[in-house]
Amino acid sequence: MNTIDPKFTVLSRCTLCHQAIPSALEQVMMKVKQPCSEAQFVALTMDTWSDRRIRTFIAITMHTFAKNDDSFQNYLFTFQPLSGSHTGDNLRCQLEGAIANFNIEEKLVRIVTDNASNNLKAFDELVIPGFEVYFEPEDDEHDDETENDEREENDE
Repeated sequence: MNTIDPKFTVLSRCTLCHQAIPSALEQVMMKVKQPCSEAQFVALTMDTWSDRRIRTFIAITMHTFAKNDDSFQNYLFTFQPLSGSHTGDNLRCQLEGAIANFNIEEKLVRIVTDNASNNLKAFDELVIPGFEVYFEPEDDEHDDETENDEREENDE
């Protein structure tokens, strides 16, 4: 490297691991936490999958509107190996950790996942504040009646 650029200094492994990477991570986290604090509402998407070597990963992204120009913004919250099996409890724990880390508990309006059984189990008892009415048992009965009424109208 000295031949290419004499002013360039190569970082040691220790400096890279203990200073440069943690500093870069902190800068990125601050850039993501700022829109979280400014957002009025946020939605999250979550997905898990396994690679060819059967290593499991989880990704959680946030979607919101920018405060200054109302443009749609997306941020990657976490992309990491998922330790242990991807049971509903483990997925919920990972998601709750991300929500707490970015302090968006009161701003969360939707969580989007696929319909894998572990996702359904993870969020079976989750009710987002302000949306309690959608999770009342009466609504399920009413939805069934509405669907039956619509089917009867279509049959006629």
